[in-house]
Amino acid sequence: MVILILGVSKGIGLETAKYLLADHQVIGISRNPLSFSHPHLHYIQGDIKDTATLETCVQYLKNNNLSIDVMINNAGILIYQAFEHITPSELNETFHTNVLAPFIWIQNMLPYLKKSKVAHIVNISSMGGITGTQ
Repeated sequence: MVILILGVSKGIGLETAKYLLADHQVIGISRNPLSFSHPHLHYIQGDIKDTATLETCVQYLKNNNLSIDVMINNAGILIYQAFEHITPSELNETFHTNVLAPFIWIQNMLPYLKKSKVAHIVNISSMGGITGTQ
């Protein structure tokens, strides 16, 4: 089984990747370098908002004739300040990271998900998106 995880540098994404590597091949995307390696891990360092990162992932899938069985959208950003102090630029960055980028990734991964007989997409969100940060 091949599992693609967006956002594997820390927290839920990192622990999920470590857990799944015992039995599955994981493709992990992260802006930050990883603190570990594993024979079943293919790591791509890059930002999910960056087209080059997406293209690197697509090329890896093509070159290795892979399908994706599970796609986990875990990467995200949360602005840690009161609502009235969030700038339009910060709001744009949040929307791009948390909504637009996963949308684009899902669109581009559909051909590889459709090759799987058990394809699933898992979207992880934060309670910060519900309760706020202040």
